[in-house]
Amino acid sequence: RTIKQAAREAISTIKELDKSLTEQAMVTGKTREQTYKLLSSYQALAAQTGSTTKEIADLATQFMRQGKTTQESLVLTEAAMSAAKVAGISATDSINYLTTALNGFQLSASDAMSVSDKFAAIAANAATSYDEIAIALSKVASQANLAGMSIDYTTALLAKGLETTREAPETIGTALKTIIARMRELSDYGETLGGDTDINNVESQLAYVGIALRDNNGELRSTEEVLDELGRKWDTLN
Repeated sequence: RTIKQAAREAISTIKELDKSLTEQAMVTGKTREQTYKLLSSYQALAAQTGSTTKEIADLATQFMRQGKTTQESLVLTEAAMSAAKVAGISATDSINYLTTALNGFQLSASDAMSVSDKFAAIAANAATSYDEIAIALSKVASQANLAGMSIDYTTALLAKGLETTREAPETIGTALKTIIARMRELSDYGETLGGDTDINNVESQLAYVGIALRDNNGELRSTEEVLDELGRKWDTLN
């Protein structure tokens, strides 16, 4: 009975894996033979991350749907599955978090593991979690990058906001997004954002405490630089 049960389970596993690889072939335009050549890579990655071969193949397929190459998909799959195991989150959430961070800061697939490590390291040293940081970052990543902020600086701000306020990560991410917008997306002619703030007001208030919003060429400075200056002066403000 035990042998028969094991045989049935093996057959079921093979069928599921075959279905997964067939779907991958359809997504990528490869032949089944080409897709099956990746099986050994999936098996090795599954053993490395403590997952099943089918789970690895399914993750790789999702990255391939995004237009990633086979090699990029393998690198991203390793990072996503490792993150899911470490953070105790679903593989789907892990994919979404990494994709948003990489796309938002225009990073490559080779940076995926580093990004995941950053989330894990901050979560281990602050009163917040991996997924809270990732969710908050998803609300502001592209805007922060356009404002000249690095992923390290942005995640540090978000982590401190989460730790201090214990607000929902969506709220903290949106708050930072709003700050960036008020500093950078306003008109030179006093047009308002949200009806109550204009560029002249933002500029004049920062100038009042000795902080320039623009450089000598009249261009907006990096938000990171402006916030750093404000941070150094914060304790002197009434």
